[in-house]
Amino acid sequence: MIGFIVTGHGNFATGITSAVTLVTGITDGVIACDFDDMSSFDSIRVKLEKAVEELKDYDDIVIFCDLLSGTPFNQALDMKVSTNNEKIHIIYGSNLPLLIEAILSGTNGADMERIEEIVETAKGSIGIVQDKAEDEDDF
Repeated sequence: MIGFIVTGHGNFATGITSAVTLVTGITDGVIACDFDDMSSFDSIRVKLEKAVEELKDYDDIVIFCDLLSGTPFNQALDMKVSTNNEKIHIIYGSNLPLLIEAILSGTNGADMERIEEIVETAKGSIGIVQDKAEDEDDF
């Protein structure tokens, strides 16, 4: 089984996690860690460490971050490196389709190879609707 931590700036983590729960009904093994105390970079680190401890019995732990190189990402990466915890995997640029698919798969026995495939597929979930569709079948 895979445990999941979602982190990001402001209330990104609790907001997107609430949407995942609404769509999937899944709450077990999913922890939101908001970086809402901008006055202390250590605040997110403490939350992440606590979440990893809560998920220690999972085979793998995926940390979804909002941005590459933001404080939540940097703290997650530093925690992974400093503890040499090979169970921790970090994904940045998280969006709702990615989280839904990964969390559904992870709670149904998927392994990290499948999660990596989901990340590649999720890259295609971002697009733009033009003023006029050339072909209605595009939607």
